[in-house]
Amino acid sequence: MANHAQIEAWARAGESEQLEFKRTTGELREATRTICAMLNDRGGRVLFGVNESGKVHGQEIGHRTLEELSEELARIDPPAFPSIDRIPIVDGRDVLVVSVVQGPVRPYTYKGVAYTRMGSSTRVLSRDESNRMLLERMHGERRWENEVAEGWSIVDLDDAAIQVTVEESIRRGRMEDPGTRDPAELLRGLGLSKDGSLLHAALVLFGRGDRLETALPQCMLRVARFRGIDRTEFIDNRQFHGNVFELLLRAERFLRENLPSPVVSRRACSSAWTIRSILRLLCARPSRMRSATGTTAWAAAPWRSRSTTTGSRSRPPALCTSD
Repeated sequence: MANHAQIEAWARAGESEQLEFKRTTGELREATRTICAMLNDRGGRVLFGVNESGKVHGQEIGHRTLEELSEELARIDPPAFPSIDRIPIVDGRDVLVVSVVQGPVRPYTYKGVAYTRMGSSTRVLSRDESNRMLLERMHGERRWENEVAEGWSIVDLDDAAIQVTVEESIRRGRMEDPGTRDPAELLRGLGLSKDGSLLHAALVLFGRGDRLETALPQCMLRVARFRGIDRTEFIDNRQFHGNVFELLLRAERFLRENLPSPVVSRRACSSAWTIRSILRLLCARPSRMRSATGTTAWAAAPWRSRSTTTGSRSRPPALCTSD
């Protein structure tokens, strides 16, 4: 807990990204925006009872003052629970210290608006930054594909598919060579196993078709060809089971069999881009593991691309040509 000496030290240091002064709780709304911003950034503290120049004067704190502070902080969403300390200064006057760490479920909003810190100022969080935080939050939450697959082992996976995926990722520059082709090590590096147990994502990506058909019937693709445009008469109707790579290849084969060549070329290109996107997602998982010799550590994010494009939404180079 802070004391008078600590308050003086903070005041001498001046405002920063993680420290802001408010003369009184009369600036409560502005202060809550700053607290929201600190939750979205690296955390920090707001001192009530210190002016902008760093002079510590404190303020009289009543029961209603603390109630108003709590009510305003309750407007932050998702709910946050800052630490509130009341530090005696002199003559019945106190400094209120509201402290937060970086929030675990960013982005946080205050009255529906998300904020962040830029130096010693508070600004509205951009839509791109907000979406990035939201995606990170969603990825970190518990999901089916990140859960352990009970009753499954590596013998239920297609070893060849795992190795082909890794080889393709290396060839396309999406990952560095891990120095091993051991399936268990590769799955660990891809973030598809946990403490030696497979995750559901590993089954969807590399599971053998015969096991998937009975255990995970949702790993299925239906394709059909109709006569005319009203979808009342089937010319062909098929159903495939298998992992995601098998289903993509079967879909492409079906298109090649049933569509004119120029259309197939465009469809195949789209399918290849989809496969490339899967590889890119796979290879973006941060991880750390050792090579087959056990002497060389992979980079902290060994699966990421050797070259990246920041701030670009351009489509990756086509894997095939089309008319």
